[in-house]
Amino acid sequence: KGAASLLEEGVQEKLNEAVLHSQPQKLLLASKHVLLYLKTTVENFSSFSSNSGLSLLTVFVNLLKNILLKGKDTELCSQLEKENAQTKSDLFMDMESLTAVETSYDKILDILLPLVFKHPTLENWFLAVEQHSLPYHNLSPLTVKHLSDHLNNCILELLKVGCPLLQARKQLHVISKYFEAITKTVLKELHTRRRGGSKTYFTGSKQLEALQDLYIYMDSQQLKEV
Repeated sequence: KGAASLLEEGVQEKLNEAVLHSQPQKLLLASKHVLLYLKTTVENFSSFSSNSGLSLLTVFVNLLKNILLKGKDTELCSQLEKENAQTKSDLFMDMESLTAVETSYDKILDILLPLVFKHPTLENWFLAVEQHSLPYHNLSPLTVKHLSDHLNNCILELLKVGCPLLQARKQLHVISKYFEAITKTVLKELHTRRRGGSKTYFTGSKQLEALQDLYIYMDSQQLKEV
């Protein structure tokens, strides 16, 4: 069946269940595999029907969201184990055992978050049409518009999961390129409308939607520009 099998509801449920019960050491490998599948789907988008290609991208981005959330749960569990171990260390644990707990998975998101959000497919396709900076492709203008719109929606959903996780560890710089894309395209839209004498709001634009969803995480200077 190939990639089509991934679109079956039962298969997607099994994949998400597998992520939910993954061992911490397998999360990094799983994220790398999913990112590779996503990249391959985008690069070979013309070989899929439009609906199946877009649906596959949704599957992969949902898996990435679940991997990040699993990473968050893994960190919480690891931190609790460390606290319990520290409490018992004076009476029950030797230093070697305590060290083993301290080197567990309480920082797994420090690896997962940059791995996901620094991936070139996600960074380069976000608001790419709006920036007139599309990566190389062999698609028709209509197809690339559909692909770009769908990727914008998927990436925005992924950012809404990742932003609070990055903010909590003071690592929002990891997604600075996404914020720059939002600022650049919103300013461009505002200038275009001002030159055209339009006083209406561009409520349907992807960049404004991204700004509305993510402005609380953006740099104050970027917001001042807007």
